[in-house]
Amino acid sequence: MSADAVRVAQHRFPFDGVFEVDATPQLCWDALTRTDEYTDWWPWLRELDTDGGLEAGAVAHGVIKAPLPYTLEVDITVAHVEPSRRLDARISGDLAGPAALELNEHPDGTGIRITWDLELRAPLLRSLATVARPVMLWAHDRIIETGFEQFCKRAIVAPVQGDTSMRGNRGGSLEYVVSAARDAGQIAVRVPRPRWW
Repeated sequence: MSADAVRVAQHRFPFDGVFEVDATPQLCWDALTRTDEYTDWWPWLRELDTDGGLEAGAVAHGVIKAPLPYTLEVDITVAHVEPSRRLDARISGDLAGPAALELNEHPDGTGIRITWDLELRAPLLRSLATVARPVMLWAHDRIIETGFEQFCKRAIVAPVQGDTSMRGNRGGSLEYVVSAARDAGQIAVRVPRPRWW
């Protein structure tokens, strides 16, 4: 791999995860469209200003406080929407690249697939990524893990009997298993240690 390819790889944060939720695609979509509530349930998202919700052409400005001492500011432009099925967006700002969300119904609920291929654009963080990439990946994964945990626990509001569970796989290196006991109001999270090298 050339030195240029290594530098590009250090600044990219791709993600492709499928999470299974014991709720219908419509309930999941309803929760996703309540963009004014995101900061109530997602602790790393400090600010989200939207001008049109999840409509094509809408732009949202978000501020993400990572579990490390840095903050990311991003603009999310909604490119394409198929309600209750798919959303495509373009991210710009401290991170840049395409992102997509798909909802697929299955017998046990909904599979939520989220993909993105984001490049770190903030100059200071690009420099840090050359030496601190494993720690930054840990922060990236923690933000995702917490987001899905809280999405199941607090954003999907319809009553569900028994457990709500999700499974995701981050490129084969990290598996999230979240089990939400709705009746007990508790969530148990098991996140095996990722292998960085």
